[in-house]
Formats: sequence, structure tokens, C-alpha cells
Amino acid sequence: MLIFPRKNFKAELMDDAPPGSIGKCHSTGWIQSYLFTEWFDHFLHYAKPREDDPAVLILDGHFSHTRNLDVIKKARENNIAIVCLPPHSTHKLQPLDLTFMAPFKTYYCQQIES
Repeated sequence: MLIFPRKNFKAELMDDAPPGSIGKCHSTGWIQSYLFTEWFDHFLHYAKPREDDPAVLILDGHFSHTRNLDVIKKARENNIAIVCLPPHSTHKLQPLDLTFMAPFKTYYCQQIES
């Protein structure tokens, strides 16, 4: 899910996005509980976990993940184990945030704005 920092969504924002991607807007550009629930439903569609082949979803400790009872319930009902990483541990446990996602976000935003 790509979340754009704006109030109104324009279809062109998703031009050249990877197939199957979804785009949403929020004035802050940050994840919100309702957006995470939408993302989780999208994830379920593609992950297709089963009792004999469950999935593990690794999340940071953001409140939209850890306090989202709808998602927790859906995860339990759909054979998904949720593992939350400790807060303030990104630099140790999420190297992709530093090495890939941060530059990707910077360059993506520059392209959208130009």
C-alpha cells in the first residue's frame, strides 16, 4: 500500500506502481488503523494462509498495528501469526528501512512531485 500525504486520491498517483498495489491518501501520509485494516485485507487476499501452511507477519510496534483488534482477530481466524518487533529497534532489526526503503521513499516522492 502506498499512502500519499494528501486529502484526495488521484489515479495517476499509481501510474507505474507494481501490479496489485493499492494506493490511499491521508493528510499526514502516515499509516492509520483503518488504512492498516485495509492493507491487511489486501494482504490476506495474496497470502492465502491455511491451517497446514500458516503465515507469519512481522510488524513494527506502531499503535495502528498492535492495538488494531480487527486485524488481530482476522489474523487469528486466518492462520496468521503476528510478531511485533520491539520499539526503537529499527536500526538493529529492520535494515531494509535504512538501506532500501528510506532512499526509495525519497526518490519516489521526488518523482511524484516533479
